[in-house]
Amino acid sequence: MPGLEKQKKRLLIALPGGGFFWESVALLSHFDDRFCYHYLTTRPLPKTLERLGVPRGIEHRVHSLTRRQRPRKRHVGVALMRSLWEIGRVVLRVNPDVVIAVGTSLAIALCVWGRLLGKKTLFVESITRVTVPSFTGRILDFFKLCDGLYVQWPESTVLYRKALFEGNIL
Repeated sequence: MPGLEKQKKRLLIALPGGGFFWESVALLSHFDDRFCYHYLTTRPLPKTLERLGVPRGIEHRVHSLTRRQRPRKRHVGVALMRSLWEIGRVVLRVNPDVVIAVGTSLAIALCVWGRLLGKKTLFVESITRVTVPSFTGRILDFFKLCDGLYVQWPESTVLYRKALFEGNIL
């Protein structure tokens, strides 16, 4: 309809702790205000997100997982199901157009839910993965859970079947 402003696409981005946080921040510094941002965090975020280059503005929202809700590499059984459920609740609430994760194991649950809901899912492998694929990347690649699996080194494209190299984000 003429006169109606085009609705912004909703991005759900995992902001885990540690090095993956900084890689995610570096990736987000390339985005602008054309999107409505939703951040899935595992740690309290710094109050000065703008100084870090993370798009914030009016249209953003932070969704935090508690320690018990976070998936871990060694999670099995009930703990794994709890993590999947909690992440699923966030994905259902946000209803994103695109789900993005950098390196983190959160990507598995995010991509599973994104796929179930027919959303675009993107995974960016950590910059530290040059010659050996991550467990998360192998799962996402084997089960074809993401629409785009990006690596940050040209020689890393052989690690996955449909890996894409578009440069590194740091």
